[in-house]
Amino acid sequence: MNTTWKIAFRPQGSRICPGFSEIVVDGSFGPEFIRIRSIRRLVPEEYEDFLIRYGKKKPEVEQTREPEEMQGAEVEELD
Repeated sequence: MNTTWKIAFRPQGSRICPGFSEIVVDGSFGPEFIRIRSIRRLVPEEYEDFLIRYGKKKPEVEQTREPEEMQGAEVEELD
């Protein structure tokens, strides 16, 4: 995420997000109010993807697999 943004919650009750609350995003054009339905905790895989997507972490280098041996069709040369 852009590091100049600020995010705040504006709940309708005592819970942080009881449903249909608003999130306030203060960007370069002033605050924007966005309706939200729910907030949930990210699972570890989603958290890692989030960090990679926004440049906070480099992806792990995956080893490429060796190509598997494949049987091909026989080729007959024509004169």
